[in-house]
Amino acid sequence: MIDFAINITPDFSKLNIKQAEGKKYIFDIFRKKYIRLSPEEFVRQAFLQYLHYKKGYPKTLISIEKMVKNTKGRYDAMIYSNSGDPLMLIECKNAETKLNTKVLEQISRYNIQYGIPYWVITNGEESYCLSFSEKKKPEYLNDIPNYTELIKGK
Repeated sequence: MIDFAINITPDFSKLNIKQAEGKKYIFDIFRKKYIRLSPEEFVRQAFLQYLHYKKGYPKTLISIEKMVKNTKGRYDAMIYSNSGDPLMLIECKNAETKLNTKVLEQISRYNIQYGIPYWVITNGEESYCLSFSEKKKPEYLNDIPNYTELIKGK
């Protein structure tokens, strides 16, 4: 991958993990329920809570694990504007998965249906944020925009 990785520092103390019947669950503050904990789910919850608590992304404007139109795939998360326009598409992988062109191709296939201006791929260790201008040429950002910057398109 190109060396544009963004260092993020989630507040792991905000993650609520419990064990029941020998299985671990994590509380999803966005869907308001416990979800079976997997390595990818841990990355997704840590990253989305980082966006909410550190970058000001409203909980109500974050959609998680929905079917991608006209495909069999599911996106990990999508961020919306107050008017319902999709602004950011997020693909999460577990920490063992390398972020490479295969992951970019996956998020690209999902984005064909939406034309979203910002993409993020993360495995919890590395994160990349791409912005697409009117020319559709990607630009790797050196930080993830806060929500105010995101809605302004900066």
